[in-house]
Amino acid sequence: MRNERRIVAAIALSLEVLVPGAYAVDGVILINQDNAIAGGVTPGDAPGFPVTISQSGSYKLSGNLTVPDANTTAIEIASDHVTIDLNGFSITGPVDCSSRPCSGLGTGNGISTRLVNNTNYFNITIRNGTIQGLGGSGIVLVGDSFLVEYMHVRSNGGNGIQLSQFFGFSSNGIVKHNNAHRNGNYGIIIGGGLVSDNVATQNLNNGIAMSVKGSVVHNVSMDHAFGFGLILGAQVSYIGNVLSGNVRAVEGGINQGQNLCGNAACPDVQF
Repeated sequence: MRNERRIVAAIALSLEVLVPGAYAVDGVILINQDNAIAGGVTPGDAPGFPVTISQSGSYKLSGNLTVPDANTTAIEIASDHVTIDLNGFSITGPVDCSSRPCSGLGTGNGISTRLVNNTNYFNITIRNGTIQGLGGSGIVLVGDSFLVEYMHVRSNGGNGIQLSQFFGFSSNGIVKHNNAHRNGNYGIIIGGGLVSDNVATQNLNNGIAMSVKGSVVHNVSMDHAFGFGLILGAQVSYIGNVLSGNVRAVEGGINQGQNLCGNAACPDVQF
């Protein structure tokens, strides 16, 4: 009996490694470079990139993903109720933003929702990994009820993290505990919701933007040579942020206190 159990366990492990779209023991679907190239991670996923996620569920990287060029998207989401855990792994491409402007710009994103028929997706979570060197943006989600957390988005040609909505800007998103560094446009841009405990540094244009309403809390936004630390809508509050080395610290928003602009407290009203 003990030998039989060992054989069953070995077979299960080999299937997890070799079969595209294989399930981990907890029902999570695994994604790696091999099954990205093979295709079939979900129904309708063609061989090669992007990996198409057409079904609700939980997905996890079991290895790094590398796209072949700046015009290729790594993962495309075409369903609601999706969670992607990068599991500490990376999605990488060829773009280099160590000099300005970034070299090798393109249209490929790290993780994005499918742009078709003005569709708004909802209930999508992205967490725990790195997206670097994509030709377009690191993360682009269109719809609402999004959570992006514990991500490193660096040296991508467009925005680091972008949450928006067709026919409006209120994306009802939460963006927290992320690092957006040296991207080719904004570090973090969101319609509405909560942006908290992020670090946005050295992005080409602006650090953090929220266009409609919500709150921007306890972030660090620094050294944006051509932009602002925060750009906020009239119904957005900001509390306890550190803003330094930007063209200007803040545009718009409602100052709720404890914000540092350079070496002094931010004034109540920004001009």
